[in-house]
Amino acid sequence: PYRPPRDVLQHIAPDLVNDKHAYGFISRFNGDPARWASPIDAPQEDWQQHALEGFYAAEIAQQDVHVGQLLNTLKRGGYLDNTLVIIAADHGEGHGDHRFFGHGFVVYQELVHVPLMIRYPEQFPAKRIETNVSTRRIFHTILDIAGVTPPLSSDNPNADVSSLTLHRATNGIPDTEDGIVYVEAIPPQTFLHVLEHHAPHHIDELQLTSTRRGIYANHHKLAMVGNQVEGLFDITSDPAEHHNIAQDNHEHTQSLQIKLRAFIEQTAQQTQHHLP
Repeated sequence: PYRPPRDVLQHIAPDLVNDKHAYGFISRFNGDPARWASPIDAPQEDWQQHALEGFYAAEIAQQDVHVGQLLNTLKRGGYLDNTLVIIAADHGEGHGDHRFFGHGFVVYQELVHVPLMIRYPEQFPAKRIETNVSTRRIFHTILDIAGVTPPLSSDNPNADVSSLTLHRATNGIPDTEDGIVYVEAIPPQTFLHVLEHHAPHHIDELQLTSTRRGIYANHHKLAMVGNQVEGLFDITSDPAEHHNIAQDNHEHTQSLQIKLRAFIEQTAQQTQHHLP
């Protein structure tokens, strides 16, 4: 629920602090689980969108306060420069973008493009990188810095810590993924059960029982729903993914589909191999 402290809301969205209309809307939103999961039939009114974004941004700012307290404690104790600090998120949040709320069902940027900050001066110089990377590689980065090397085998390329550590991507060193990143959204059954009672018409209309996947390659991203193309986007010039350019880039779309399909098949084979 979005219930930021009043002083934080005052700092982030001062026009909402005394807006009883907005508070009432957010209170109803917080109290209706179906609203968090349900796609919408029509865009929200501007004041509703503004209220949601303001309260949400204030919640994020409040989290920043707590992160700051943690970092300051490490700094005062003299531990910060010898501590690997990684700040990330497991997902973003939809507020009606592409008709979706919450954080289920889709692989659009508002859900999967998350913050990732790493501080460890010994290996990570202070800079911003544009390379596509997956948060799953946080795992390899921690193992690499801790000096833990799992045994490599041909059927488990995920154990290649030395190539998959983000130390390579953030320092311009080529790695085995070469800027290719995969994302996946498996339909959350809890949300589907809610929709069966609240808005069943959305389930078939928006193909909500199908797994959605995506692949990033440089500045392009292909999104798939089941075996169908949901969209191809240039996320550099169109980060909000308003313009589907799949029809104008048929060959590139097809090429990314082949790469995504190969990755899915490879993962399925590895999973099957490791099942008891």
